[in-house]
Amino acid sequence: MGYTDHRDRFANSRIQHNIMALVGNGFDIQALSTVHSKAKTTYTSFYYHLKSRDFSSDNLLLKTMEDQLEQGCENWSDLENGIQILLNSGTPADQIEDALDDVQVEFSIFLDQVVTPQVLADLSRLSVENAAAEHSFSSFLCDIKTEEAHGKLNFLKPMDIGDILNFRFVNFNYTPLLDNFVYLDKLQFNPEPFRQSDRSFYFRPNPRGFNHRIGLKGGSMVSYLMTEVVHPHGAQHTPRSLLFGIDEAAPNSDANANRLAKPYWAQNRVIHEPYFEETHLFIIFGCSLGSSDRWWWSKIANCLSVPVAAPSPKTIPKHLNQDIDQNLPPDLIIYWRLSPSKPDMSELDVLKQFASGAGREEDQQFMKILEERAHVVLYTDEQPRAWLNTNFKST
Repeated sequence: MGYTDHRDRFANSRIQHNIMALVGNGFDIQALSTVHSKAKTTYTSFYYHLKSRDFSSDNLLLKTMEDQLEQGCENWSDLENGIQILLNSGTPADQIEDALDDVQVEFSIFLDQVVTPQVLADLSRLSVENAAAEHSFSSFLCDIKTEEAHGKLNFLKPMDIGDILNFRFVNFNYTPLLDNFVYLDKLQFNPEPFRQSDRSFYFRPNPRGFNHRIGLKGGSMVSYLMTEVVHPHGAQHTPRSLLFGIDEAAPNSDANANRLAKPYWAQNRVIHEPYFEETHLFIIFGCSLGSSDRWWWSKIANCLSVPVAAPSPKTIPKHLNQDIDQNLPPDLIIYWRLSPSKPDMSELDVLKQFASGAGREEDQQFMKILEERAHVVLYTDEQPRAWLNTNFKST
């Protein structure tokens, strides 16, 4: 069992839509830029932190980082790919683990220097002033810019007044920047704003006013909102929880290779896997879609062609009662920032990147499913965006 069924907690709820939002370091980088922090949580920044601390030049991972940076690699997934390269070269897993333990200590110090209480306070203030959390939850479908794409969203087809929007954030970052940003404070959210109804949230299913029957054209529907944030790879406030490593050990790997696998220590199969088959919409933001998180991408890939079984609606007022078919394959929205180094990435390029990260790049049938069920939002720092937007000048 994955998601909690919240319908019994509300008097007038109808059906529950489960949304899994997976968020990577791209969010932390943009958030720190928003508060004008000179320090960044980038791969390169951490490397220079290690060098400034006179970190042991004999550390296997420091040497790997130097090699990666010389090759132009700049994502955290590149470090984790470097761990796999060390394993493939025959380096014993216990030696790599010792090097990782030393890096983990320094990484905790690094995070505390970058994400300070003042940084969190500044981001919190800007989020509240711009109603950023509320806008992300209520209006993110504004980022789907064509009527054709919007009309394909299975997520919207059974939706109506009185539904529950249930967001589960999988925060791959170790910092609380995202947690702070999406927190529903008393200025952005009132859990009981109405006298005669316990509904609490206005959701905009069709904010661009597309002329089709899916979603209330241009308007809002009174709904319920539930959110939670989990950190599968550890959290800044608990240094021992921070996980670096590979995705999963190959069958012919060192006998101790599983000790380097993030899914093993995060207990992905037990804790996180049950949520996938109950998810109606996946959103990926700020992730490089690399193979170091293949466990997650492959699980999403497996879900895209399988209908999501939904609980039957509760007994509800007659004017809302209708036959509801929520047993449809889930949707996927991938946000991709166009960087100066790759300004010409297309939507198809991003889908191919996801397929590669999921280990399905040679599967042509899957690519057809992906092109049908996935939606790519290409953006730059200057473009307006509703979802997790910290560039408040462009909201």
